[in-house]
Amino acid sequence: AVGMQEDLQADEAGRARYEQGQRNSFLFSMLVMASYVIRADRKIMHSEMEYVRQFLRMNFGEEAVIQGEQILLNLFEQRKQMERQNPMAFKNTIHECGAQIAANLPYEQRLQLLDFLVNIAKSDGSVCSEEIAALKEVAQCMELSPKEVESMLNLSGNSLEEAYKVLEIDPSATNEEV
Repeated sequence: AVGMQEDLQADEAGRARYEQGQRNSFLFSMLVMASYVIRADRKIMHSEMEYVRQFLRMNFGEEAVIQGEQILLNLFEQRKQMERQNPMAFKNTIHECGAQIAANLPYEQRLQLLDFLVNIAKSDGSVCSEEIAALKEVAQCMELSPKEVESMLNLSGNSLEEAYKVLEIDPSATNEEV
């Protein structure tokens, strides 16, 4: 019985390490994507970093805030170094990360991740064309559509035109299509 109990404890410890590894892998991939959106306009805004901090605190705890901030700072520096040698190097990293996310996360979780990235872009009060382009690129890497980006960008809109974008349909759509 003692041997069986030890085996069960070893299995639980192994599962805990696996889950921790999965969480860290997801967290890293999420931060790679976040760093790309944050730097899309070549500026690192305090509001964007603060949004990431709050998100990490709420979803992963205080330890993840410290860890996440350090990862982001390292990613910003790494991107600079990579792009000195090859302007496409970091984009390749984004594409690899997106493929990994697409392969490992169901559609709903990829949409939640996209929502997080859209909210980073919105956090400073305006979303510039470079940020929109980065969001659409990241979405496609994760096997989501540019229309889903447009939809999320217009979620808080008040106009009829924005409502059509959220629904991902044309304003000329019939009642049945709506």
